[in-house]
Amino acid sequence: MLTAIIPPATRNLMAPETVLARLKLAESELDDLTLQVAEASAIVARYLRYEPCYGTWRETFAGVIGDRLYLGARPAWSVQSVTYRDGTVQAADSYRLDRGPHGESSIVRSYGVPWGIYWPASGRVDSPGAVLSGAPVLPDWSSDYTAGWWLPEMTGEPPVSVERFPPDLERDFLKVVRWIRATEGGLGSLAALGISKTTNEGASVEFFSAKEQGVDAETGLPASCTISLALYRRAA
Repeated sequence: MLTAIIPPATRNLMAPETVLARLKLAESELDDLTLQVAEASAIVARYLRYEPCYGTWRETFAGVIGDRLYLGARPAWSVQSVTYRDGTVQAADSYRLDRGPHGESSIVRSYGVPWGIYWPASGRVDSPGAVLSGAPVLPDWSSDYTAGWWLPEMTGEPPVSVERFPPDLERDFLKVVRWIRATEGGLGSLAALGISKTTNEGASVEFFSAKEQGVDAETGLPASCTISLALYRRAA
């Protein structure tokens, strides 16, 4: 379970005014665009399968197997604490933060010691060193950490080592906003408009169905909107 200790200052991945300028829209579009930016931000977060906005988070983990706690807010920048369910705070040198190039984030147990162990004979998940008698033990861990990109709408400078929202994701975000606007206008199934000259027929217009262009099953986003987003997506 993921909760915000210090909630993100905004969950808009770009400011509506910035989107207005980037899409070269009239000022009269701002009210509608504000709603569309909020909708696009929520859709992108759902597609990524994690919270991408900078904040301080508390996450609890149950039934963990292996040496990694995979974080539900990404990318993670620092870990304040890891606590066992009995209130014991883990030593800072007993784990480390592991972050990949596309937001992948997990807390790794040091020295190869797992956060939880699976015992095939009983089908139980136990904490390291737990006694194998009595009722099953599901180890609960809790971690406080900072994660998420510093978004364009957030004021001031980002904290040290915290990165801004990547430009390649900004480009896909703008595509998602355009897609929402096209869908609201009844053009959601239009993938391409091609004009070709033939010997006898002159010009022709070609339409592609949603199935032909590829649509994400979770969000309905067409593949053309997720070229960069797909690199940052958390595995299901």
